[in-house]
Amino acid sequence: MESRGAGRAPTWCAYAAALVALAAITIVLGPSGLGGPAGSMARVGTGLHLLDSAAGTWDNGVVRLTLTNPLPSFTITSDRDGRVASVHSFERIAEVTPTGNVTAFAPFLTQNVTWRIASAPSGGGEMVWLNATARVSFTHGGWESGDEVSVLDSGPGSTNVSLTFTLNASAAPAPSSVSFDVAVDHWPWTDTRDVLGMEIASVAVPSTTLIPGVAPNSVLEVANGSHQTVATLSWVSSASVAYGSGPGSNSSVVAYRNFSRDASASTVLLRFNATRGGYSELEYDPLVQLNLTAFTHGLLPAWAITPASTEVMAVAVGMVSVLALAAYRGRSRPNRPF
Repeated sequence: MESRGAGRAPTWCAYAAALVALAAITIVLGPSGLGGPAGSMARVGTGLHLLDSAAGTWDNGVVRLTLTNPLPSFTITSDRDGRVASVHSFERIAEVTPTGNVTAFAPFLTQNVTWRIASAPSGGGEMVWLNATARVSFTHGGWESGDEVSVLDSGPGSTNVSLTFTLNASAAPAPSSVSFDVAVDHWPWTDTRDVLGMEIASVAVPSTTLIPGVAPNSVLEVANGSHQTVATLSWVSSASVAYGSGPGSNSSVVAYRNFSRDASASTVLLRFNATRGGYSELEYDPLVQLNLTAFTHGLLPAWAITPASTEVMAVAVGMVSVLALAAYRGRSRPNRPF
């Protein structure tokens, strides 16, 4: 008689091979063939669907920069995992007195400001420019408090503002980071003893919260539960200023970080305390860095966990179940006589 189960090892090998092959299909097709998060945008906490208001998108093969309305708002998203994203807006420039009061400001998220967009390849990456002339209004209020300031009648004039986003090439250092240089010139000072302040707002994407960084010059976006860092907004402690035709100088940067009670939004208030106020130009360059593996757990990469890949895995499990049932019935048959 043939011993029970003899000669069945190749069959079990085939079953195992089928399972491995199906799992491999799920992984290989994850980012492109299954059309997962790489083809979609995250929804921000305010309910704004970024794709609906996109003013332009640029991609370096690792992350993509999407400018959104109202400009100058922007989102940086991982190409492989749409959950890894960082949402920010450049809110306003303000004139701040030595005592910390705001005397004038230029808001940017309004219909009264028209932004011009241009882009060009740079070293295998991409550079994107935003330029606008904004009206400066008289106002009053405290800068450090982060309270809304009241707009008074008219203002001292207008100012020119430009933002330059830099996406590094995918093969270059730090391809998952995007810097955005901010330049301000021709500010209509009400008092040349004053300095400028800059406000940057951030919104947490789904499944994340915003917290202060360990260093005073950063804001972290962390995954709920695991507390893995998803994105980091950081800034340096000095900026460049110029005084007309005279030599340039460095300005120290004082930062204040405010967070909403539910940690879904934050505001960074930067104040540029130059050696003396009244400067004609200001240039500063914060940085956003994504952690591309923030949501990666287990054997499958995060981008592979999509509705389509789940369906493939369900089919795989079903097929293996059928094969296992067939194997069980084969093993349960009576032994054949000689």
